[in-house]
Amino acid sequence: MRAILKMTGSLLVIALLIAHFFLIALFVAPSHRLLGLLVQSEHGFLKEEEWPEPVENFLITNNVGIYGDYQLGQGSKEKLILSILQFRREYIMDFRERLTLDANLLDYGEGVIGIQAASQRFYQKPLSEALDKEWITLINLHDIFSKK
Repeated sequence: MRAILKMTGSLLVIALLIAHFFLIALFVAPSHRLLGLLVQSEHGFLKEEEWPEPVENFLITNNVGIYGDYQLGQGSKEKLILSILQFRREYIMDFRERLTLDANLLDYGEGVIGIQAASQRFYQKPLSEALDKEWITLINLHDIFSKK
C-alpha cells in the first residue's frame, strides 16, 4: 500500500512539473507563436516591427482603436491560450504589442482572420507591399464586417 501511495505521489509531482513548464512556456512564448496555435493562417501573422510609422502615428493621432475578436476557440486549449493572451494584453503589453495582437485577431468573416490574411484577400498582395492607406482601409473594413 505504501509503495502505491509513494508511486502515486511521484506521478502527481511529475504531472505538476509538466503543467508548470507548459504554463511557463505559454507565458514566455511570443504572441505570434501562440496565435499560430489558435489560427491556422497560410499568410502568417503581423509582427510588431512591421507597422509602418505613418500608419501607427495615424492610429495614435486619431485615437483609432483596434479590437481583435477574442471569440476564436471553443476548446479548453483555445480558451487557455486566449486567456493568457488577454492577460498579457491587459497587464504586460505596450501599445504596439496590443495593436499587433488585435490586428492579428481581426475577423473579416468567411474564415479570414488577421490583417495579413485580409490583405491577401482584398488586395491580392502581402501586407508588406500594401500602401499606408490600404492598411488603414483594412482596419476600417473590420469595423464594417463586425457590424454584420
